[in-house]
Amino acid sequence: YLSGSQYASSFDKPFDAQSIAGKMATKSGVPAQDILKMWDMKRDISNGYGTALHLAMQLYGEYAKHSEAFEKNYHIHDLAVFKDAVESFYATRGHELSAYYEAFVVDHARKYVGQIDRLVFDSSLDAYWVEDFKTNAELDPKKLTVYWKQLSFYASILKAGGVRVAGLRIHHWDGKKWTTIEHEVEEV
Repeated sequence: YLSGSQYASSFDKPFDAQSIAGKMATKSGVPAQDILKMWDMKRDISNGYGTALHLAMQLYGEYAKHSEAFEKNYHIHDLAVFKDAVESFYATRGHELSAYYEAFVVDHARKYVGQIDRLVFDSSLDAYWVEDFKTNAELDPKKLTVYWKQLSFYASILKAGGVRVAGLRIHHWDGKKWTTIEHEVEEV
């Protein structure tokens, strides 16, 4: 089965780390393997942070309703870096009554599969928004193009199953504030 990330990556130019690190090593005198190790560590930190924030968003989104029963906020992570992002995002989302997190979607006919960060039903449109959380320091326009491809891939799976899709949304957390960008579904 083809995944959404595999599909989207076919539109992305690969980063030639070996070649670029070699050029930087020649110019700077820093060993290429040290440059590569630094890049690996930065990637791992970014990926870990992104994964943790996704989980913090899901924790709140799925379990906030239980907080009254516990009389304690178990649905919000205690670390300020996550708590600030989560509370900031959900402060304006009370009207979104039907949101699903890490929604697994599949189209067996085309052998497409994916996992949607957040799928939100919009009752005014009688359709769903396919949403993704991003935690990049900034959204590079080239990367944004690839993200729209991935979300459109997920939307195509939903549409193949008879689900109406309102559009695509990326919620970007830059460490201080959320920015939401909407986009139309592209042809897959």
